Amino acid sequence: MSGATITNGQTSINLPSGSQVYIYGVVTGGQYYLSTLKNHEINFDYVTDYNSETAAELAMTSSNSNSFTTLCSDYSLGGVGVSGYSTFNVVYGSNGNYGASGASVTFTLKNTATVVVFALASGGQTYVTLSGIPGFQIISSNENGLEGFLIGMANLPPGQYTAVEASSPSSSNPGNQADLIGVYEFFGSQSSGSSVPVWAFNGAYADYLIKMSYNGVSMSIPVYYNISNVNTATGTFYVSESYGGDFSYLSGGSTATFSSPSPFPAVSQSDLAILKMGKAPSDMPRAQQVITGVSVSVPAGTFNTIQINYYGGVTIYIEMNSGLIVEANGIPGLYGLGQATMVLTKTNIPMGTSIWTIVIIVIIVAVIALIAVFIIMKRKTGPKVSKETGINDNSIEKLIKLKDLLDKGLITKEEFEAEKARLTKELTPTGDVEEKLNKLKALLDSGAITQNEYEEQKQAILEKRL
Repeated sequence: MSGATITNGQTSINLPSGSQVYIYGVVTGGQYYLSTLKNHEINFDYVTDYNSETAAELAMTSSNSNSFTTLCSDYSLGGVGVSGYSTFNVVYGSNGNYGASGASVTFTLKNTATVVVFALASGGQTYVTLSGIPGFQIISSNENGLEGFLIGMANLPPGQYTAVEASSPSSSNPGNQADLIGVYEFFGSQSSGSSVPVWAFNGAYADYLIKMSYNGVSMSIPVYYNISNVNTATGTFYVSESYGGDFSYLSGGSTATFSSPSPFPAVSQSDLAILKMGKAPSDMPRAQQVITGVSVSVPAGTFNTIQINYYGGVTIYIEMNSGLIVEANGIPGLYGLGQATMVLTKTNIPMGTSIWTIVIIVIIVAVIALIAVFIIMKRKTGPKVSKETGINDNSIEKLIKLKDLLDKGLITKEEFEAEKARLTKELTPTGDVEEKLNKLKALLDSGAITQNEYEEQKQAILEKRL
């Protein structure tokens, strides 16, 4: 979906080129002549008012431009481009009765579809609403015009729906009022977001690390999301939410939908399509700014994202291909205490990583393989112990590096503790006490060992010396 635009007082419009098809709508104040939209070869419909004058039109064409002529003084013209579908269907509803203030249309979907809706109201009806379509998102509306006009979209599973358009009546021009609604059903892959999200498959997972601080206490909390029981026919799935450490009691699960995926950390495909246009969906009322094409690096990789800045200092980065949250800053901490940061550490969901990210990953894997070979060779020959001190030459450096890996989320707390236990067994040396205490203090300062562990090791060194 691209170029959703509504203009006022213009008789021609040009949309961005490159879309597979274009949909246009025009609505006037009524009473006077309105020509047929110039380009309308694929599909067309219109409504006349009580005075038998054409009041609103809808047209589908392959052209990225359109125009009309009219004797009316008030009119609005809008359109949108759509790409990536395999088949489509169109249904219309209209109301040209005296004092008309709404129209509706019922339609049935046999397959999952993306629907685009145009709602038009003539005769000075400046306010238009639409109901009956779950997850409906307005992507353009005529907020400053004299005629009611909105364009919106939704991703829908199979079923029967009734789209209801309601408009504000104009007491001065009841004979000029008329309402027209068009529902355009697109089936197959949509470039603006597939009806089935890329994360909607059994076994999909996304792991995060939440870091929060409250009253001077810092915490790192892992949380794991897993998807199962995906039903593409109904657009539903089950998501489990598991917290690590002392917060495991918060774990749970629930059934969610493609159009409302929470608690899974992703936006719906209709929201994603709107965000890609640099606009905030209507269900994100606190979003202040949307920026596309922002590169973000987290432990899971480097991704092309959409940055959403909210009132209150919250910033969220959403991966542009999947709609998955990559990073969130300034969010409320658990129980609303303090502020927290959440970063993606691992996932098997297809993401739009760059070629350079792939190259870097290959290099990292190769380096890790070389390190593994080196470690195996070292273990075969046994640790090299200094005759002067009795300490493994690299035990302090290893502990410091392990702590750095833990902080970056590259190893788990359990893996860190197990390796630390092995290495700290070598930290009870004989030899110069001052030198050993200095090295032990370096471990404490780096955060590789705790204060209690420092005191235990210090006591052991002093006891051996005495």
